[in-house]
Amino acid sequence: MIEDSAAANVKKSVLVSALESIIDHGNIVGLADDDHTQYYLADGTREISGDLNHDGSNIGFFAVTPVARPGATDDIKNALVSLGLLQGASATPLDLDGGALTVGAAEIDGDLNHDGANVGFYAKAPVAQPAASANLTDSSGGAANDTVQALTDPGDAPVDADALRDDLVANLIPELRNNYADLTAKVNDLLTALRNLGLIAT
Repeated sequence: MIEDSAAANVKKSVLVSALESIIDHGNIVGLADDDHTQYYLADGTREISGDLNHDGSNIGFFAVTPVARPGATDDIKNALVSLGLLQGASATPLDLDGGALTVGAAEIDGDLNHDGANVGFYAKAPVAQPAASANLTDSSGGAANDTVQALTDPGDAPVDADALRDDLVANLIPELRNNYADLTAKVNDLLTALRNLGLIAT
């Protein structure tokens, strides 16, 4: 019931149901006027001048179905995709646009590829990839294995120079050859590993 006071203090009333039967919302004068500036417009044409706090349980952007807030341990890219802030169809990794990502600890569960010019580890200044280094060529004739052999001392008081030579050829020299072959093989294995990692050029 609507009441108003007339000059003669006579109260008039009409039933709301009667008004509803004659008022058409679409025909109200000034319907398109923006008279309530405290409200956020659905078409986004009014900027928000203060803080925006969403205290509901779910939220989504860009027509993505609203989801609950991602957990603290969720993958950052998957979390942004679930909220609609990244396109899920893209496999492109996050681009920090030249910035730095600082984390206390990070574990990479997939491939890691650094395609920049410089890299550094353990707080060292990044440096360019070192130049290629050729493998060592083993012409010693020794047989490589994973054990560096102990060297046999030549016999004491050889009878003559020939006896000393025979002793060296039979014992010390083969051992030296084998040890050199061992070291050559290990150095070449390290070079191969460094090339495969891209830490030295091929």
